[in-house]
Amino acid sequence: MIDSQEELRQRVITRYGLGESDEEAFNQLSKTVATIFDVPIALLTVLRRDRQIFQGVCGLTTGGTDRESAFCGHTVRQSEAMVVEDALADPRFADNDLVTGAPFIRFYAGAPITISGVAIGSLCIIDTKPRTITPAQRQQLADLAVVASNLIETRLGTFVAEKRELELKRTAQLLRVMLDNVDQGIAYFDSDLKLALWNDRFFELHGFDDEMKRRGTDAAEMLEKSLRWGLFGPDADEAMLPAMLAAIRHTVRSETEISTREGRTLHSVRLRLDDGQGFIVAVRDLTAERISNRAKDEFISTISHELRTPLTAIRGAIALLGASLGTGINDRARQMLDMAQKNAARLSTLIDDILDIERLTRGQTGYILVPLQMSEVIGDAVQQNEPFAERLDVRLEAVSGEPLSLTGDPGRLLQVLTNLLSNATRHSPPGSVVEVAGMRRDHLIRVEVRDCGSGVPESFVDRLFDRFSQAVDANRRGHGGTGLGLAISRAIVEQHGGRIGYEPRAGGGSCFWIELPAS
Repeated sequence: MIDSQEELRQRVITRYGLGESDEEAFNQLSKTVATIFDVPIALLTVLRRDRQIFQGVCGLTTGGTDRESAFCGHTVRQSEAMVVEDALADPRFADNDLVTGAPFIRFYAGAPITISGVAIGSLCIIDTKPRTITPAQRQQLADLAVVASNLIETRLGTFVAEKRELELKRTAQLLRVMLDNVDQGIAYFDSDLKLALWNDRFFELHGFDDEMKRRGTDAAEMLEKSLRWGLFGPDADEAMLPAMLAAIRHTVRSETEISTREGRTLHSVRLRLDDGQGFIVAVRDLTAERISNRAKDEFISTISHELRTPLTAIRGAIALLGASLGTGINDRARQMLDMAQKNAARLSTLIDDILDIERLTRGQTGYILVPLQMSEVIGDAVQQNEPFAERLDVRLEAVSGEPLSLTGDPGRLLQVLTNLLSNATRHSPPGSVVEVAGMRRDHLIRVEVRDCGSGVPESFVDRLFDRFSQAVDANRRGHGGTGLGLAISRAIVEQHGGRIGYEPRAGGGSCFWIELPAS
C-alpha cells in the first residue's frame, strides 16, 4: 500500500544511503530493543519501493520481505506507534504470509522512524504469541524510534565526512600529480610565511638545498639565502630582507626577475590568496626563451642588412634598366621587367612586414601617442587607398559625422586602416563600394570597414588574425598580400588598449572592426 509521501521517502532513503542491508550499529539497537520489551524479534526497517529492508535485525536471518506483506507499510502512515495484539484476529493481517508462515507473527508493535519530516520505516517488536503493551511501553517504543532517527542522522554525518575525506584525498593526489608534472616551480606559503606545499622544480630552479625541502621552512630563510647568493641582483643584500618580508605581507602581487648562480634567468610571480591566508610563488625558467629571442634578433638583423641592402640594389637596377631601354624593347621584355619589379617590391614588403610584426609583438616599437580625431585618420586612409581602389574599379566611402576623440599614434592607426581598406578592396567585385564608418559607443571609438565581397570562409575565421594566414578566393587573384597585415593590425590595436574583430555582413560581404578607448 503506497501513500502520498512515497516519492519524498525514496529520495530521503537514497540520500542517507539506506535500504541496502543491515548494519552493525542498527543491529545493536535492535538487540537492545528486543531485550527491553522481552520479545524474540526486533527490527529497524526501511521501506524501499518494492521491498521492506531490515536495516537492523534481531531474531531473524532474512534481509527483508516484499513490500506488500510488510506491517511497516501501515506503520509509516501513523503518527504514533501502531500495535497489533493478535494478528490472526485482525482482518488486515489474518491472511498475511508473515502471519500464516514464518516467522508466524502474532504480536506486532511498531513506531515510525521519521527523517526530514517523512517516515522512512519503523522500529518494531514482534512475538509469535499474542500479547499487549501498556501506554508507557508504547511511548518508550516511540522514544526509541527517535533514537533510531538520531542514529541515522549521525550515520549521515559520518557518511558525508568520509565522502568528503575521500574527495580531499583525491584532490590532494590530483594536485600532487599536477605539481610534479608542470615545468614551473611552484610553492605555497601559509599565513605565517611557512612552506606548506611545493614541487621539486621550485627547489631545482632556485638551487636550494634538499634540507629546506620540508613543511615549515620559513620564507625568510629562503629569501636570506637568495640575497646572499645574489639572485636579486648585485646591489641587493641581506639588509633588504625586512622590507621584502613587509612587501610580501602587504602586497597582492609582484613579479621579479632572478639570475641564478648557474646563469639561468628566472621569472618569479608571487600572488597572495584572496582570503589573505598565505601566498603562492610560481617560477619559470626564461633561459631558453632568452636564447631564442637573441637568435630571433640575429635573424632580424640578417634580414635587415643581408637581404634588404641587395634587394634595394636589385629594385634600383630594374628601374634603371627599364628607364634606359625606354620604348626600345618589345612587349614581352617589358612584361618581364614589370614582373621582376612587382615581385621585388612584394619581397621588400614581406621583409618589412616580418620586421614590423616581430618588433610589435615583442614591444620593441615606440609609439607617439597624441590626442587625435579618428575621423581625420579615416579620411587620410581613404585618400591614400583611392588610387589602388580606382585601378580595381572599387569606390571608397568614408562615413563619420561625429567627433571621435582618442589618444593614439596616428601613423600606426593609419597603418591599421590602410591594411583593412587594402584587404577589403582586393576582395570586392568591380563597381562595388567599400565603406569606412566611424562611431562612438559609450566609452569606445569603433571603426568598421565594410565590403561587398564573398566574405571569409567559416573554417578560416579562427585563423584570420594569425601570421601568414591567407584565404584564397577568386577576387584576390593577382592581388596577393603577405599574410601578415591582419596580425600586425591586431598587435597595433591591442597595444592601444583596443580590440579588432570580424563579422560577416547580412546579404554577403565582410565587416572588419576595431574598438579603441575614447578620450
